[in-house]
Amino acid sequence: MFSKRRIVVAAAVFFAICGVSYAGPPQTWQWKPSQAAAAVKQLGRFQPREQGGMIGNVTCQGRGKPNQGRWAAFKCSAQVKATLRAEYQTVPVWAKVRRATPPTVCVSTVSLAAVPADCLNPKGKRVSGDPYEPLRWTLTKRFMEDTSIPYQGPTDCWAHGSGFYSCSFGVGTATVLLRPTGAVVKITSLSCPDPAARGCQL
Repeated sequence: MFSKRRIVVAAAVFFAICGVSYAGPPQTWQWKPSQAAAAVKQLGRFQPREQGGMIGNVTCQGRGKPNQGRWAAFKCSAQVKATLRAEYQTVPVWAKVRRATPPTVCVSTVSLAAVPADCLNPKGKRVSGDPYEPLRWTLTKRFMEDTSIPYQGPTDCWAHGSGFYSCSFGVGTATVLLRPTGAVVKITSLSCPDPAARGCQL
């Protein structure tokens, strides 16, 4: 009887002789296009709590070198509602598989290169949830003297998947990463009218 390892080695030698590359058996983070489409659709909304960003049907095509009909990156086409009463519109979505256990998806509506590296980081467990509450309490502690009432200014968050969100608020931007132990909020930019005001230094 031939062991599985010997069969894999023999296959690799065969493909090398024939001038064809052999990538080995697919990894868990290499998905079929249907798996990527299902993961993007499962996000539900690109904008949590908002009326827009509702995701309908999704189709995906692999990008890069395939491994037995599976990829780690995809260009997808998603049906998205801009508002609750609007018609679905086709929006391009680029997706990469986060190499975690189990694998999860990270997306961008700009390009594959724009999929956030912090979203793709395989370390640590992630959870789904509400990014607004931890963001507002972080802004409260940063900008307000009275911290008994959460920040009431405008906030908007965009879901990238894998518990990662990019957000904007009145005078800046932030990212929110949801973990089982609590949210990690990072202020990424500030444009305060008075740079010397409370909380306006990065």
